Amino acid sequence: MVRIHIQPESVLKIETQHIFALTALLFLVESCAFIFPGNANFLIVTAAIRTLDLAAISAFIYYFKLNRLFFNKKLFLQGIVQGILVSGAVGVLFFASFFLIIFFLNFNLINLLNSNTLDGEKLFLLIVAGGIISPVAEEFFFRGFIYKYLRQYNSIFFAVVSSSLIFALFHLNAGYMPVIQFAGGIFFALAFELSKNIYVPVTIHITGNIFIFTAPFINKFIF
Repeated sequence: MVRIHIQPESVLKIETQHIFALTALLFLVESCAFIFPGNANFLIVTAAIRTLDLAAISAFIYYFKLNRLFFNKKLFLQGIVQGILVSGAVGVLFFASFFLIIFFLNFNLINLLNSNTLDGEKLFLLIVAGGIISPVAEEFFFRGFIYKYLRQYNSIFFAVVSSSLIFALFHLNAGYMPVIQFAGGIFFALAFELSKNIYVPVTIHITGNIFIFTAPFINKFIF
C-alpha cells in the first residue's frame, strides 16, 4: 500500500532564497514611491505603497506554496481572538500605570506616544495606512519570514533580538525613536513565538498603532 504523507504546517520552512527574493521584491515595490509627484499626500502614498507591499507578499506566499503558514481560516480567527485578549490585557496594564503615574508623579504617559492631533480625514488615512495595512504587511515580513527563518536555525533569544533589531532599523526614517520599534519588535516576536500564529502579533500591532494614533483624542477625553 502506498502512503501519501502530507507535509504538516510545522515542517514548512522559510528558506534563504525566500528571504533574499522577498526582500528584493519589497525593495522594488518601495522604490515605486518615487513615481508619485513631490506634492502628493504622504499618507495616500504610504497607503498605496503598503498595499502593494502586502499584495507582493501575498503573491509571493502563494507562489512558493507557503499559504498554510499565513492563509488559514482557523489560524486567522484564533489569532484575532488571542490578539484582542492580549491587547486588552496590555491596555488594562497601561491605563492602570497611566493613572498611578498621573496621581503620584503628575506625568502624562500618553504625551510620550503621540502629541499631534489630526483632523478627521488625516486621522482616517493614518489609521488605514499605518494602523491596518502597514502592520499586516510588516508582521507577515518581519515575523512571518524574518523571525521564522532566524528561529529555524537559532535560539529564541537570538531570533527575537535579531529580528527586532532589523525591524527597528527599518523604521529609522519613520520619525519615531528606534528603541520604541525595537521594544515593539520584541513583544511581537514573543507573541508569535508563544502562539505560533502570525495573526496574534498582527492584531496586537494593529490595535497598538491605532491606539498611538488616537492617543491625543483619548488625552482630550480624559482631561
